[in-house]
Amino acid sequence: MRNVNYICIFLFGFLFVNGCGLNSLFLDESNLEKVANYYFQPGKENPLSPEDQYRFLSAKSKENVSLDEWKNLPAGVGLTASVSVLGEKSQLGNIYSVVSVTAVSPDKTKKLTEIVTWTWIRENGKWRKLSFPKIREECIKAFESGDYSTAKAKAEEWLSMDPYSIKAYDLLGFAIARSDSSSSPDTDQSLNEIVRAMLAINPDDSQALDFASLFSETPSIAKSYLQKLEGTTFYEKTAFNYATTKIDDSDERLKFINGIEATPLLSILKLEALENLINNGSKNYTWNDFKQVSTTEGTFEKIKEALDESDSSFAALWAGELGKIFLKAKDDDTARKWLDYGISRDPNNESVKALADVLDSQQK
Repeated sequence: MRNVNYICIFLFGFLFVNGCGLNSLFLDESNLEKVANYYFQPGKENPLSPEDQYRFLSAKSKENVSLDEWKNLPAGVGLTASVSVLGEKSQLGNIYSVVSVTAVSPDKTKKLTEIVTWTWIRENGKWRKLSFPKIREECIKAFESGDYSTAKAKAEEWLSMDPYSIKAYDLLGFAIARSDSSSSPDTDQSLNEIVRAMLAINPDDSQALDFASLFSETPSIAKSYLQKLEGTTFYEKTAFNYATTKIDDSDERLKFINGIEATPLLSILKLEALENLINNGSKNYTWNDFKQVSTTEGTFEKIKEALDESDSSFAALWAGELGKIFLKAKDDDTARKWLDYGISRDPNNESVKALADVLDSQQK
């Protein structure tokens, strides 16, 4: 009896020191559904310890990142709400499976934040997660520095180790798009192939839908992808970016925005389009339409709250533009609010300076 007690004490001491839970010890690691649910802990506010997570990484992943490095990586976005195994795939003698993870905000609202996809590989009969944070960081750094050929090469290297990584496909696609800004037919074809590959991996993945929306050939196709993104953290910026980069005509932009879920950032574009159309003599819109938007979905408070979450240059740019828009709408008070806000974010922004000059000239 005393020996049994010693064994129990040793067992629980071993589990404590190594960061492993009792459930992990008896987990059937050949069953990916059980492994994925244990790893991602759906519905639980406390995730696995970094040590326990690291134990489930593949051998190749552990070559890319050490345990100490893994411990210092930022935590994931949101709280896992559900986990779905999307099926096995065979490639180059390896057996892979794709796991879709739905994340929600950790607050009481439990609002959907995004759907993320992870690749798992079967090693010696056990399922292990693929994760290559170092090569991802190298790819992002090359992209941000403007070295798109290196970013493309790094993304392709990443895909050679994780052929179902939507994150790698996303960086590859943007590197291709940036490296050939002329949008040649070959570039468009490559981007279409990447869209198809991403959606084939997981048609609900937020990053895949973001990429598919931004590189859609027509607003109607983009809108179909955007509707699947509604409610996620991707939706507002994806819709905003598509409307500003792909639709130049104010009337068409307004029609596009009116057909999707309203958000504060999209209200900026509504106000801009309405002001432009009214000042150009449109018979379809009046300043009453502008006022309705500015007093409901596009109030100063709502838009400011959205801009507060953006970087200072973006926020200041649009603060200056909004101030000019409200000046044309003969609402000087709101224009001055936007000037004050723009100065608080970036007083040296050219858009803010231009607004200040106009307001100063009116006082003289």
